[in-house]
Amino acid sequence: MRAIDWRRIETRMSIAPEYIGKKFCNFDVGFNKQKVKAAEIEHAARNRRWIILSGDDPGVGKTHLAIAAMKLSWRMDRAPEPPFYETEAVPDEDSYRFIPMRDWGQRIVSAGYRAEEIWDETVNGCRCLLLDDLGFEPERCNCHISRLVDDYYRRQRQLIITTNLDADGLVYRYGGAIVDRIIGKAGRIIEMTGRSYRQRGDGR
Repeated sequence: MRAIDWRRIETRMSIAPEYIGKKFCNFDVGFNKQKVKAAEIEHAARNRRWIILSGDDPGVGKTHLAIAAMKLSWRMDRAPEPPFYETEAVPDEDSYRFIPMRDWGQRIVSAGYRAEEIWDETVNGCRCLLLDDLGFEPERCNCHISRLVDDYYRRQRQLIITTNLDADGLVYRYGGAIVDRIIGKAGRIIEMTGRSYRQRGDGR
């Protein structure tokens, strides 16, 4: 057995290069006093619960923590006890997938009658999806979002969501029934606020 090659795992999860290496242990919990929220997100990931991180302040770490949560969910799903090793029995890290919603939505809209092919390529067969920046996709995709949430709710698969929309904004955009299912699975919307980590001035 050999230690997990996280860079390869993250690439297969379709995590964008700028987000490679994001973990709970390298999230600066002190900058915006986010220690309690980071711990709550980590606990939810360990139990493979749905997670929704909201807030319109830019650069506060929603995507960082969401990626860390997805990776931990995969790790707990595949090897619940340390040490965490990669074996031939753990090949399907690509069933955990990072989806930037603006790009995904544009692909769905541009595909026209071939939208079902994009759906099959990106959504079907996954155990966990990370929907990054939900709400940035074109409104024409709302029906696809409703279908996705409903499908994952019924099949007991995991969703991790980051969004700039608050609860009222989510209801206005997607409808009360869909938001009720999301919150029912997640427990609550975790609000992320504060200054941008990019303004720390330490080069990180």
